Amino acid sequence: MKLEMENPPSLKRACGFRKKGGIYIEIPMATHGVPLAHFLLDPPVPSEYGPLRGAIPIEHGGVTHVLSWVGESYYPFPADFFEEARRFGISRRVPRTFPVERLSPKSWILFEHRRAVPKERPPTACPRDRAHPEGAACAGHLFHLPGEEGLRENPAGLTYPVREPAIEEWTQGLFLAVPLAAGRVVAVKTENEEVQKANEAFLEAARQVGLAASVVDE
Repeated sequence: MKLEMENPPSLKRACGFRKKGGIYIEIPMATHGVPLAHFLLDPPVPSEYGPLRGAIPIEHGGVTHVLSWVGESYYPFPADFFEEARRFGISRRVPRTFPVERLSPKSWILFEHRRAVPKERPPTACPRDRAHPEGAACAGHLFHLPGEEGLRENPAGLTYPVREPAIEEWTQGLFLAVPLAAGRVVAVKTENEEVQKANEAFLEAARQVGLAASVVDE
């Protein structure tokens, strides 16, 4: 499965550039594929894993998945992250201590944010073209945000359309889930031989459980 995106995942984002020696889960661009909106959780799911740094393993249905916290300091709203990911692809750092051997091609990466579940639920259009009862939460509510003349600029300088009325009250939850099989695990090259060796062992462990894994320049 490939996602429909426009740019490689190594570009600068609201949270900065990738770091030498860092390990990342990336979902790169594809010339054709499934739009990222297909993977919005509809409705967003209340959760209390974070806040946290990096990524942690979580279990569901006998499968280990990756939970990645999306912080407000870089992405004030989930849609700020989503619109960046939709254009640039996904690139999320994971600690070298992450138990990659517990993952599999059935694993997903899930994204959590403090402002994912709306307390106010005005009528909205569902980005996944689903019907919702009146007053029910919907992924479309993620785009009911403050803006200027119907547009919002995220911290990376990307603009995207937003909807009225802007929702003011939110609770924490999961808003996006993407299969790891759509991407790969990468390690950014470093001159530190010890770190490079540890990263190569991490990548080999990823390959052993059926995940694509590569060393990249940046």
